[in-house]
Amino acid sequence: MLSTTHVAEKDTRIRNLRAILDSATYKGNKSALSRALQYERPGYLTKLLNGKKSFGEKVARHIEGKLGMKKGALDATSDAGAGVRDAAVSYQPSLSDEAKQLAADWQQLDEPLRSQILVMIHSLVVSQKKTEREAAKRAKPVDKHRPRPDA
Repeated sequence: MLSTTHVAEKDTRIRNLRAILDSATYKGNKSALSRALQYERPGYLTKLLNGKKSFGEKVARHIEGKLGMKKGALDATSDAGAGVRDAAVSYQPSLSDEAKQLAADWQQLDEPLRSQILVMIHSLVVSQKKTEREAAKRAKPVDKHRPRPDA
């Protein structure tokens, strides 16, 4: 059973994470915040916010690191902590020169072409993930003592 301290700590982290989600940067968009945190599915973020997932030290420090926050910022309960959270909300990672050029080129494309490119990119990402999963399955060691289904 969790102690009162752990419950209060989790509630504080949830409250601070919700403040970041509701900020002008993310505008309540869980998908955008999930991408910033490098979570594959927004469902994980939803479970954190609903208290359905553990929100311990490791998770809190991961979030702070990805958002450029000071260590312990998600644990802040005072107004001073709000300043640290506000700094994280305005945090935008710097882009490489290549990414800046890509963004500039993107702006010059018309909408139908952008849509086609997005479909192609999505298809390539899905294909790459499938290839990586298949390679991981092949790399798993086979247990020689476990009977095979066809035996």
